[in-house]
Amino acid sequence: MVTVIWKEHELPGHILRCCLRTIAQRAGIDLNDARMLLHHKVPGIDGIYLHEKALFDRFVATQEHMMAAIFALLNG
Repeated sequence: MVTVIWKEHELPGHILRCCLRTIAQRAGIDLNDARMLLHHKVPGIDGIYLHEKALFDRFVATQEHMMAAIFALLNG
């Protein structure tokens, strides 16, 4: 399985990032928060005016929400 993922995506981390983004969507996490947690740029004017360091406490809460969603999926 790992070999297939490696050949299809070249970077094994890519599939993990796809999974994380999908889980974030399912968990109802704000699109911009999910982008910033994945260290993606926020497009448009929002990306210019958002200051990630000022949102640290929000990101901690969002990350805890993500971990709860991941554990819920793992525990079925």
